Amino acid sequence: MKLKSSTDCCMITLASIERGLLLADCQVEATERHVASQREIVGALEEVGGDPRVARNLLNTFEDLQAFHIKNRDRLWEMKTEVETMALQRLLINQRLGRLGRYR
Repeated sequence: MKLKSSTDCCMITLASIERGLLLADCQVEATERHVASQREIVGALEEVGGDPRVARNLLNTFEDLQAFHIKNRDRLWEMKTEVETMALQRLLINQRLGRLGRYR
C-alpha cells in the first residue's frame, strides 16, 4: 500500500500499525494451530476408514484463512516500513531546513 503524502503518514500512526501487527501475529499463530489440529483430524479419519470430506473442507478453509492472515501481516510490515521511512525523511528535511535558516 502506497501512502500518498506525509499527511497520510501522520494519520496512520506507527503505534496503530504496531497494534495491528500484534493482532496479525496472534491470528497467524492461531490459524497455524487450527491447521495442525485439523490435519490430525483428517489423518485420524482416513486411518479408521471414515469419511474425511467435511474435515478436509474445513482444513481448506483454515488454510485459506491462514494465508489471508499472513498476507495481512506482511501488508502491515510493509506499511510500517513505509511510515518509518517517511518519518525519517521528514526529520532529515526539517533538520536541513533548520540549518538553512541559520545561514540567512
